[in-house]
Amino acid sequence: YRYYERKFSRKKVFDEDTIMADLSTTLRKEVCLHKCKEVLRHMPFLRHTNRAGLAWVALRLRKQVYLGGDYVFVAGEIPSDLYLLAEGEVELLSGKSDDVLTSLPAPTYFGDIGLVE
Repeated sequence: YRYYERKFSRKKVFDEDTIMADLSTTLRKEVCLHKCKEVLRHMPFLRHTNRAGLAWVALRLRKQVYLGGDYVFVAGEIPSDLYLLAEGEVELLSGKSDDVLTSLPAPTYFGDIGLVE
């Protein structure tokens, strides 16, 4: 319920997937790159990536919305995805007591350890 309340309050009620599917490949790349450029430019591992490489990454991103109190993954789990935080902040909690270890403000990334494990 909270997700839809947040979505409707921002007046984003169109089906983005349907719209994107109707675009040409070139236009789809440009739209994805435009939507993601702000968060992508803050990722140090993409700093020297050319426009075509950034478009390739942008096309493969999946938007996920988490609300306050949601867990992205639990301490001790190895994440299966790399998360690029576009807005808000994420708290890293102690696995035993839920004490806040640190807070990461957007734009940032986390979950990268799962890519090398």
